[in-house]
Amino acid sequence: MRLPFLTQLATLAARRNDKFAMTSQYVWVLGTEDTVVWPREGEQWRAMDPEDPFGTLLQWNETKWYKEDTFGLATADSANKHNFESFDGQHIAFTNDELMGWLEKYFM
Repeated sequence: MRLPFLTQLATLAARRNDKFAMTSQYVWVLGTEDTVVWPREGEQWRAMDPEDPFGTLLQWNETKWYKEDTFGLATADSANKHNFESFDGQHIAFTNDELMGWLEKYFM
């Protein structure tokens, strides 16, 4: 009886990757003074090392979800879909000019 459950899990994982792949471009924006997200670099998919969770910050392509392509992050990277921007400020406190600049740069 476990086989149908495992099949369902595999199907869900494939659908998750397919849905993530549907987007043509991603823009990951880091607020350099963000105190809401920890670590703030997580806004660009970096994460703390599980072996040293309060000391070592992994690069985004060193994380488990990238290496295992859990939801399509590595696949999107291979397709050059990731763009990284930052602004000086607190969580999502970018200016309208910054937002419009990113929209024009990546989507228009």
